[in-house]
Amino acid sequence: MESLTNGLSQGDFTLLRVLSNGAMTDILTLIGSGGSGAVTSATAPLSISNGVLSINLSGYMATTHEANKIGSADMTHGQFDFNTKTVTLQNNVGVTVVLSVDGGGNLNLGADGVLTVPMLNTWEYTSISMKDSGGTVRNLVPSLNGSLVYNSSQLVDLNDLGSYTTTSAMNTLLNAKQDVLTSGAGIFLSASTINSYTLRWNGSSTPTVPTAIQELHWDDYTVSENVNLSTGKIELLIGHPTDMASQTWANGQFQPLLTGVSQSSVYLLSPTHMPSRYGVATWTNNGTDATISLGVGGGQDHFHSPYAVLTGDVITLSVDVKLGTATNMCLAWWGIASTIISFSTAQGLNTSTFTTISTSFTATSSTNLEWNIGFHWLSSVTAQSTGTAIVKNIFVQIAGASIVTTFTGDVNVSGTLTCNSLVQTSDESVKAGIEDVSTTVAESILLGCNARTFVRTDLGEDPDKLPRRIGFIAQELQATLPEQWQNIVHEKDNLLGVSYDRLCCILWTCLQNTNARVAALEQQITKSKPKASKKTAG
Repeated sequence: MESLTNGLSQGDFTLLRVLSNGAMTDILTLIGSGGSGAVTSATAPLSISNGVLSINLSGYMATTHEANKIGSADMTHGQFDFNTKTVTLQNNVGVTVVLSVDGGGNLNLGADGVLTVPMLNTWEYTSISMKDSGGTVRNLVPSLNGSLVYNSSQLVDLNDLGSYTTTSAMNTLLNAKQDVLTSGAGIFLSASTINSYTLRWNGSSTPTVPTAIQELHWDDYTVSENVNLSTGKIELLIGHPTDMASQTWANGQFQPLLTGVSQSSVYLLSPTHMPSRYGVATWTNNGTDATISLGVGGGQDHFHSPYAVLTGDVITLSVDVKLGTATNMCLAWWGIASTIISFSTAQGLNTSTFTTISTSFTATSSTNLEWNIGFHWLSSVTAQSTGTAIVKNIFVQIAGASIVTTFTGDVNVSGTLTCNSLVQTSDESVKAGIEDVSTTVAESILLGCNARTFVRTDLGEDPDKLPRRIGFIAQELQATLPEQWQNIVHEKDNLLGVSYDRLCCILWTCLQNTNARVAALEQQITKSKPKASKKTAG
């Protein structure tokens, strides 16, 4: 049925019909004729009880309920749930999307699934792609060793930083370090390498492994620690063997004992930086040192004509060297492979300071030796590098059979003096007033002084015990000597001594006289013998 609204809210009407049970009915009929009567029935939520019309609103919401805000304001559900099959979301420009739940319980936004936290917790990524503002896509990928690789480059993590430190911590560590190392006596600093003295003994013997020896050990030597008050240093003093007799010397007593002592033939080549030499390499005088070339090849770099040595002689070549462009220097005695030594930074050579190096040989027979510096006859085995070096204090020293020690003055020996031979100067050129010894004087000395046996009381020998000594009593011998003979009996420190070697001259003269007399007697005996008579045949 078509409804019409005339916009009137009140008025006087002669006929008013309303729809009742599907038919338009006069309202007076519905409420009774004459405008009066009682309502006998009502439809819920209306009800009539004893003519009283009431309404039951328990199934209805008040206009103050949150639901009344739908479409006009935000709505708070409180403890109540919102149950709907879908939710259509619409933005302010009218774009809509439907939020729904699929059969698997997954949340969908339109046709697309919505990523939830539980999904993220169970997903395992083999790579993550990221795009920069320029549109370039780069991948973040885990490697097999556990590190992350971004755009083919491994990223640094805490494990990688474990071996690193912060700048602040590094500065603290560096501040605790020594800024500058200065090498003192016995220490040689070359770049970052620290070296000290090398070990060598008995000529050319060296440690099998240069870094293996950690301790120097002395047995049966007097060793003491001493505080040197003048230097302020603690010293290790190594003295003589413990089984060697010792003597305490007063100040100033030891040096005078050396007065008049000299040795010859110690240096076959005195210290120099410009020795006489031969070779294919160059040797340039710098004034106090020389620059030499090494490893030239085609022959020996540097050598000297042979030196004569005797059996038992120890001959040593010594050089002070500072490296130039060469990395080593070889020393050798020609023809003796055991004397070839290559010296390098391992033995302390460096480019800033001089280091003394040497090679020695003990002669097993009398021979001639020449020294070699640099390239030598066995350089294919012990190589000499090519380059330069600076040298000085080059010398050849010999010790052993060829050493002659000269004493000017008296030599006092309290014990036994042992030697292979004793030679005294007896040249005619240093003598004058030469005369023969009188046989009469010699015979009188021989007859006037007897040889004796005795003990030495000054040496603590007991006269009542054996053994005993044999010799002369100096006073008895002196009494038989002519007063002018002054080199047989000597006096020193109020004691008389005898030059026993001079007595052979007296015995020599006596023996000559005896031999002459024996010869004369033999001649007389020969003359006195009767001659044999000759018999003639009768």
